[in-house]
Amino acid sequence: MGDVLNLCVKGCGFYGRAQNRNMCSKCYKDFIMEEIISKSLSNIHLSSDTTSITTLTFNDTNENDAITNSLSDQFKDLKITKNRCNDCNKKVGLTGFSCRCGNLYCGHHRLPEAHACTYDFKGAARQNLKLPLCFKDFILEEIICESLSNIHLSSNTTSIIAPISTTDENDAITNSLCDQFKSLKVTTNRCKYCNKKVGLTGFTCRCGNLYCGCHRLPETHACTYDFKGAARQNFELTLIC
Repeated sequence: MGDVLNLCVKGCGFYGRAQNRNMCSKCYKDFIMEEIISKSLSNIHLSSDTTSITTLTFNDTNENDAITNSLSDQFKDLKITKNRCNDCNKKVGLTGFSCRCGNLYCGHHRLPEAHACTYDFKGAARQNLKLPLCFKDFILEEIICESLSNIHLSSNTTSIIAPISTTDENDAITNSLCDQFKSLKVTTNRCKYCNKKVGLTGFTCRCGNLYCGCHRLPETHACTYDFKGAARQNFELTLIC
């Protein structure tokens, strides 16, 4: 004989089983969960001091239901965050590329120009190219050493004249030197005609300008030097001699 099917004692409308205390599977699962929570709450001990321990037992089913609902809501609110490209929202997992702007991108948008990066690369490079802090101390030491080397004895051997400036003056001189070094610009050798970088391979013409290999000849850069006049002058000098 099979089990006698009776309706669930909770009144949900489904059939219950004797193994589940005449409850359906869902109601029995909720019943077990309530029992576990009630047992855990009954074991809570709050101690006002080290001698007195008070055991709080919660027998109100409404409070247990409220706690159960709050716990279930917390579990429902938990979301698994997935790594996605900030530009195309593509899943990247552990293969994403972190940019200096702080976002994660896929392989197609990993370059700064591919995702309109907002990071100031030029500003960071300028910051790195600034003079180090030790340079100021180095200049200060040079000034002090130079001033100490200029110490000379006067006619009276007991009096020593030392033209050593104060620390404020040293700081002012050091700051001015640092400003001068910051204002210095590195000049690059360029062709006067096409503005091409030539470096150390440029050709200096008699007109005084620097040109590349394509414009090194006088006829290619409209040279203003008077070659005929210089030749006549040299020829006249040879005749006089």
